[in-house]
Amino acid sequence: MYVNWLSLAWAGLCSLEMWDPKRGWLQAHSQARFALTRVLIQAGVVTVTQQETQELLLTVDRKSLKGAGRNAIGHFLLQLQIYKATANVKAARELFKLYSDVTDHWVSWRGIVLANKRPRKMFTQPNMVLNKEVELRVYDASPEGLIQSWIERFDNALPLYEALLLLSKKDAHFFI
Repeated sequence: MYVNWLSLAWAGLCSLEMWDPKRGWLQAHSQARFALTRVLIQAGVVTVTQQETQELLLTVDRKSLKGAGRNAIGHFLLQLQIYKATANVKAARELFKLYSDVTDHWVSWRGIVLANKRPRKMFTQPNMVLNKEVELRVYDASPEGLIQSWIERFDNALPLYEALLLLSKKDAHFFI
């Protein structure tokens, strides 16, 4: 249970990657994760502190999860649901904006989050090849490995490309 809460708070902190000072939030799910993290911070369950110039420490109080954590998230979601059920859009937006606004210290922490951003993980699927025996070909988790796995998986891709081209031509009138 602790790891799930920690993961939620971590995702909320990392969601600052999806906030732009000029355009605001670029992804709704990131905005929601950030709002939930702010709810937990307000409840005293999560703390974020700046350790060094380019380092943040996110701490989750394990003892508060079942009490204050659950209650804070529950109350927040209940309020949003009540506003939604009663068509009180103004109040719902105000509540959500309260928790998803990126204020000054969060803007500076966004710089730290971006400085520590990890490259997007790549998942390459292995291929099974049947010669005289079954061979499992595994590829590096890199752009090169991904491309190589596709080349070997679809080594006779001309029929596939022709079928896709035919389908795109059939649907072209929907996009013109």
